[in-house]
Amino acid sequence: MKGKMTPHIIAVLTFAVFIVFGLACASTPKPPKEPTEIVYNPTGVPTEQLATIFIGPGHFNVHHFDGVLLNSAWYQVSSTSGGMDVKIPAGSHTIGFDFYRGGGFGISRNLTIQFDAVAGRNYTLFYSTIDENTSHTSETVLFEIFESSQKREPMSDEQLVFIKLDSLESMNLIFDKNTDNQRIFRLKGNNPLIPSISELRVIVSKGEEHTIDVELPQDYISRRSSDLEPEGVPQRTFTASSEPIRYSLKIKLSGTKYNAKAIYALTRE
Repeated sequence: MKGKMTPHIIAVLTFAVFIVFGLACASTPKPPKEPTEIVYNPTGVPTEQLATIFIGPGHFNVHHFDGVLLNSAWYQVSSTSGGMDVKIPAGSHTIGFDFYRGGGFGISRNLTIQFDAVAGRNYTLFYSTIDENTSHTSETVLFEIFESSQKREPMSDEQLVFIKLDSLESMNLIFDKNTDNQRIFRLKGNNPLIPSISELRVIVSKGEEHTIDVELPQDYISRRSSDLEPEGVPQRTFTASSEPIRYSLKIKLSGTKYNAKAIYALTRE
């Protein structure tokens, strides 16, 4: 039911400032590996009451969950590993983690972030640079948790929606904006280290009207003076029925790097 916005997922403004200590050698990214699947279910809730959070490799070392020290941290040292898909009970949670920036930047320890997880949905812990000084000796990093592609199959009263991002730019997609069912997803263009990120797979309820809106991410807004406008009238409204729904999202940029104009086309296929 449509109503006052009470988002399931909170984009928490958790920050860290990093200072450059040295230079790291660049290497060519390799194709992503499959994530390692683990289950953290201390209360033994049924499988259908679990959600999944993806912890990317190399940067995040999650060591606390709801204030409890984990026996084995959710961490993979190599950035070319597949990351971790961690199944957790649905509900409101807080994770504690250390962040290894790499690229000559430092380490930030004992960060926390809170999020609400809905059963059957997938989430990803993201980081993004929102400020960097002109000499490139320090930066401010923002940590957020967004929904990501769902891997389970839809039930009889549900349907799949696919959205393909044809762009190198990152964008936020908001399903059912300003309602009780609002969901925020982050699409990150063609990053070979993050699997399935350039096509979004979402499960929605059949027989209900849904909307899709496109917004610039916070890191994009913070680092650039940019506008985002639709090309024509976006096909933002749909009702799920018997067949999967497919969209494409294309982004066109004009202007300079720090004073750009972005035009998007959201098209039903």
